[in-house]
Amino acid sequence: MKIVAFLIADRIYKAQNGKINIEGLFGRINSKSFPALHKQLYVLTAFEGPNGEYDHILTITQDDSVVAEIHTKVNKNSGVSWNVVNEINGLPLAIPGKYIFEAKINSQEARQVIEVNKI
Repeated sequence: MKIVAFLIADRIYKAQNGKINIEGLFGRINSKSFPALHKQLYVLTAFEGPNGEYDHILTITQDDSVVAEIHTKVNKNSGVSWNVVNEINGLPLAIPGKYIFEAKINSQEARQVIEVNKI
């Protein structure tokens, strides 16, 4: 099993034709003041591997403090690849800095750093 994509965007959804649509990929969040709340974002973890049950953990940290953590049980029962889409509403951003988004599925990990800036 391996993670083949890990994306953060304004919106990720499955269309009627079954395709995953991704709008507004980003690597930076700007805010005029802190603490702030990021209204909404989506995180996609795509993985390949055999059918079975997987534990997916999405963790967001800032300076080694956990800001958010989402646990999802994934039951992959068909196809080569599988997608986990997490919707996050009201993400608290206490201070500017680097926020680390990390996905883990069993022993596989993927990571992205989002820079949060004061403008």
